[in-house]
Amino acid sequence: MLFDPGPGQALRLALLALPLMLLPSWAAAAAPEDSGDRRPARQVVITIDDLPRAGAGDTLAAATEVTESILASLTRHHVPAVGFVVGQRTLVPGEIDARLRLLQRWQEAGAELGNHSWSHPAFNQTALPDYQDDVIRGDLVPRLLNQAGQPPRRYFRHPYNQTGNDQPRLEAFRAFMQARGMIITPFTVEHADYLFNTLWLEAVEDGDRETAQRLSRAYLDHMEHGLHLC
Repeated sequence: MLFDPGPGQALRLALLALPLMLLPSWAAAAAPEDSGDRRPARQVVITIDDLPRAGAGDTLAAATEVTESILASLTRHHVPAVGFVVGQRTLVPGEIDARLRLLQRWQEAGAELGNHSWSHPAFNQTALPDYQDDVIRGDLVPRLLNQAGQPPRRYFRHPYNQTGNDQPRLEAFRAFMQARGMIITPFTVEHADYLFNTLWLEAVEDGDRETAQRLSRAYLDHMEHGLHLC
């Protein structure tokens, strides 16, 4: 269920992470009886990390352009999505209202906003009480933007997809999140967009259009291959 970002746009989407989750699809149409395929039907859930922008050097103009590009693709193909917010990234002097407005654009497009922490700490390298405090702070922006008639805040994603390096820690955090009514949602398809994006940006800066286009095609091939393996 890859969407077409349009000419020259494929790797620009990598300015915002595009991880995927695979979930059982109870509503999906059953496979034909004569297909011989008894695997459970599955759906792809599109999720976007690090809202309202990703990358330390991104300007508001760049974040706005990428936001509108992604939302246009999702809307054109009728693809629902969840965007995970890093709360601290709204706090840019002189741009706070504008960055909150970018998050509202996701809501207006039908996307749900989830919690991706306040400061994007690494779970495996952060004391559990400090990490939990960061998660609570990370809920402030989605809570602020949540409006009547919109889905409740349901989802949390660990920064770096780090879900815990020992069982007691994992279980303690899981209980903490369950008490808050939040669902931990790691991504299950490795997109590696940041790797492709680094090379793509270098090619664009060097004026190497051929390499940029080759990288765009390679990224889409990589994503399609990853989905076929699931």
